[in-house]
Amino acid sequence: MLSLRQAKISREQILSDLYLKPEGVNEDNKYYLGFFEDEVLVAILDILDDYPDEETCFIGFFMVNILYQGQGIGSEINESVLVYVKKIGKAKVRLGIDKGNPQSKAFWKKNGFKLIKEVEILGGTILLAEKIL
Repeated sequence: MLSLRQAKISREQILSDLYLKPEGVNEDNKYYLGFFEDEVLVAILDILDDYPDEETCFIGFFMVNILYQGQGIGSEINESVLVYVKKIGKAKVRLGIDKGNPQSKAFWKKNGFKLIKEVEILGGTILLAEKIL
């Protein structure tokens, strides 16, 4: 999990990510969600339905505003998303964690995700994690 402030993500990066998806994934299967308190953006979640298979949803990223971290809000949002994903018939959720981000790794482990393998990508290593619903 990244902090919105720590990540230093530009508006242009966020707008381009709205359309970023793996090859072969239908654009109707990508959801980009914002969570707000009044006018303040609390968190952003990117999720793919039916990826990498029909029984799985894949969280592309999840960022919580630094002003809201440490209050359980990220875990609460995650749990709500998992309840919904299970309700629509999915068996599991997967995500990738930057191996060099101990905060993210700790967050996802705390929320019941298990590391299943390491994947080498250009510029680093991703820890693939999964939670069976």
